[in-house]
Amino acid sequence: KIDQKAKKPMKKKVPFVKNGAVVVCRVQVNNIICIEKFSDFPQLWRFTLRSEGKTIVVGKVTALPSLGGGGA
Repeated sequence: KIDQKAKKPMKKKVPFVKNGAVVVCRVQVNNIICIEKFSDFPQLWRFTLRSEGKTIVVGKVTALPSLGGGGA
């Protein structure tokens, strides 16, 4: 969770966040998606997560894991 006044991460990790909170989190998906960091490809850096017809998260991509290994 990010302290919005100090603009720095809080030391304590939280199990859930309230509406309007700002967090840095890791997201794992089961399907292939196309997403990039803003610095690399500005058109694909935003994402929205929905559950049961409601938007639950709107965010931006700040980092991606390095997958290493071969390519196509």
